[in-house]
Amino acid sequence: MARPKKAVRTKGVYDRGSAWQVKIKRKDAAGNLHTINRTFPYSEATRAKALAQAEAFASAERAALHEEKQPASSLLGNQTLGAWIDRYILEVCPLKKGGDGDARLLRLVKERFPATCSKPVGKLQPQDFDLSDGGMAHSLQEDYHLAPATITRNLAMLSSVFTTAARRWRFKIDNPIRVALKPSVSNERERVVTDKEWAAVLASLAPMRPATRAAIAFLRWTGARRGEAIKLRWENLSFHKKSPEATFRDTKNPKGGKAVNRTIFLTPEAASVLDVLTKELHEAKLQSEGLPPCPKTPPMRPSSGYVFSLDEGKTSIAADSVTQAWGRACEAARVSGATLHDLRHTRITELANLLPIHQVMKISGHKTTQMLTRYYNPDMQELGEIFEVTRAAAEKAQRDYIKKTSRKTG
Repeated sequence: MARPKKAVRTKGVYDRGSAWQVKIKRKDAAGNLHTINRTFPYSEATRAKALAQAEAFASAERAALHEEKQPASSLLGNQTLGAWIDRYILEVCPLKKGGDGDARLLRLVKERFPATCSKPVGKLQPQDFDLSDGGMAHSLQEDYHLAPATITRNLAMLSSVFTTAARRWRFKIDNPIRVALKPSVSNERERVVTDKEWAAVLASLAPMRPATRAAIAFLRWTGARRGEAIKLRWENLSFHKKSPEATFRDTKNPKGGKAVNRTIFLTPEAASVLDVLTKELHEAKLQSEGLPPCPKTPPMRPSSGYVFSLDEGKTSIAADSVTQAWGRACEAARVSGATLHDLRHTRITELANLLPIHQVMKISGHKTTQMLTRYYNPDMQELGEIFEVTRAAAEKAQRDYIKKTSRKTG
């Protein structure tokens, strides 16, 4: 028996199961053929609202084709920045690796700047976004106390909306943000976490959930990026080799536009973090099932699922949760000025004191030495000690060589 067709209230609007599709192909008053195709995704809770939006869009497009000889969505005078942001969130963000974060940022911009977002895009000027009084950058700096790098990130996201409108949606418009005066950014950090600070923070992490504590400790001993660590799965770990290995999938720096993987060796400290996590997860499971602990039986590592998870590997721990936990631990340990990302600085600095720079790059994932050196923040006293030890070893080797050759010639 054929499946009954779903009712359609407006011509050109179709229910695709998870989205309403507006599909219109018709000639305008001048006889030019136009094809309009737009989707309006919905959930069970937003289905009716999305349908209303799709029907309104379809009606506006038909009216514009009749009166203006072009689709309404092509008329610049009808467009507002807020509408473009909504469309960008709907069509572009789902295609991007960090699309969820971009969508959150853009929604926040709409919430903070309703007047700017309600303006027609054709009337927006560089001063609406720059550091001049009344500009978006000025407000983010003075009213919301955001750092220059964060302000620049906000403007870059909006600039991407304008670029998409011009290149993908075919609107003829200049990007006002491109020439807007932006704050100068100097976000290089030289902060590393000392051994004493790490011990204090680690003690403050003790009451937290095992996955949260383990994720932070793993970052400390691998120098991995936060996003790489939280996406790590047990399938990406190898313990059968002399040095255990972890493979980070879909890393930050793609090669030729394609995502790449990076494999690193795990030091005893990093491997120990995973062993402790395995033990704690095993004990928690036994306790939840009302079973006594089995101290003589070593727990088996999970064979699949996310490593740092609060639901037995089904989903990964939230990135922001790890950052917030670090902040709380630092506050409790009275460690000031240290960010979670400083753990990456710390580990890379340690590795650079032990390995050649090209080998450190293989571990850190940096593509250039210039970027790597931004993470190398050595203590000058430690460098002095390393120099003295290295020089003493070189002098001893030279003396031994002289003695050895003198015996042969004598």
